[in-house]
Amino acid sequence: MPLLYNFNKLSKFSILSNLIKSNFKILITTLLKASEKNQIISNC
Repeated sequence: MPLLYNFNKLSKFSILSNLIKSNFKILITTLLKASEKNQIISNC
């Protein structure tokens, strides 16, 4: 039973870490796009 419990905890943690990673990638891409837009505006 403890083994199964640990496995459930690990799977939940991996799902959480995957969510965080994907959200982090989205955040970085949006920040990069925003900075590119700001550069275009400042160049004008």
